[in-house]
Amino acid sequence: MKIGVEHLVSQGHSRIMYFGSSPVYQCFVDRMRAFCEVMQDNDLPVDENTVRILEADRVPNLLKEVLSRDARPTAIVCADEPFGIVAWHTITSMGLSIPEDVSLLTGEALPVGHPGAGAVNQIKTPKYELGKTAADVLKQVIAGERTAPVAVRLPAETILYPSPVPKNA
Repeated sequence: MKIGVEHLVSQGHSRIMYFGSSPVYQCFVDRMRAFCEVMQDNDLPVDENTVRILEADRVPNLLKEVLSRDARPTAIVCADEPFGIVAWHTITSMGLSIPEDVSLLTGEALPVGHPGAGAVNQIKTPKYELGKTAADVLKQVIAGERTAPVAVRLPAETILYPSPVPKNA
C-alpha cells in the first residue's frame, strides 16, 4: 500500500481519500497505517475527511457525495478488492473516468477481466503463496515444530499506472 500511495503523491496528488473497513485483520491495519504514514510524511492531512472506515455497501453514497464537491479528492485509495470494485462502479456511473478525473488504488487486485484492471493501481496479494504458506505453518504447528501464533509476511506485487492529477483540480 505504501508504494501505491507514494506513487499517487509523486504524481502530484494531494487530495487523497482512504476507504476501508474496520481494521480487524492485520493486513487492514497495515494498509491504513501505510496510507497515514505516507500522507503525514508528505504533510498531507489525515483526518475524518481523508480516512473513512465503513462497510462496503456505504461506499457508493459517500463516494458520490465526496466526488460531487468542488474540491473533490483527486485520488481514492481502497483497502481491498470489494471496496475497489464498488468505488470503480460508483466513479464510472457518475460519468467520471479513471485516471483522467480521479485516480484509484486498490489494496487487492481487481478480478481478471474487470474493465478497470488496466487503469486502476493495484496491490496484488500472492494468494496462492499465502494459502501454501498457511498450510505449511499449520503442518509445522500440528507436528510441534512451531508454536502459534506465527506471523508471516509475503511480498505483494504492485501494479501502477500513470495517475495524473486532473487538469481541473
